[in-house]
Amino acid sequence: MPKRLAVIGILFCIAGVLAIWNVIVAFAHQSLSFNFVVLLLPVGIGLLYGRMWARRWANVAIVAGYFFCGLLALAPFLWPSYSHVDLFRLHITGLQTWPYFVSAALLLTIIIYLVKRVLYSVTVTVYLESKRPITSISDHPLDAPPPQD
Repeated sequence: MPKRLAVIGILFCIAGVLAIWNVIVAFAHQSLSFNFVVLLLPVGIGLLYGRMWARRWANVAIVAGYFFCGLLALAPFLWPSYSHVDLFRLHITGLQTWPYFVSAALLLTIIIYLVKRVLYSVTVTVYLESKRPITSISDHPLDAPPPQD
C-alpha cells in the first residue's frame, strides 16, 4: 500500500471518529445532532483496504469540501453579522474578517487539492486496480488474448 494512501485513509478515519464523538457529546448534552463527516469513517476504512468505491466516495467528500471552502470565503460578505475572528486578544467582527476567512478557505482548498492529487495519482490508481476483485473468468489476466503483432 502506498504510504500516502495510508496517511489519507487514516486521516479520513480520524475525521469520522471525531465526528462520531461530536455526535455523542451533543447527545449527552441532550441535543440531537448529525454530522455528515461521520460518513468519512467507512471511506477511510475502504481506502485502507484498497477499495475503489472508497476513492469514489472520497471524491464526493472532496467536491463537498470545495463547496464549503467557497462558502467559507464568501461568509463575511454574505453573513457579516455572524462573522467574527478571535485571534489572541484581538476580536474582529463583520466585513473586516474577510482576509482571515479567505485565507483559511484558500489553505483548506490547497489541502483538499493535494489529497485529490494523491488519490488520483498513478501509484494509487495502480494499487487500487490491483486490489480490484476479479468478477468473471474473462477478467483474469491469464485469460487475456495474446498480443497482436
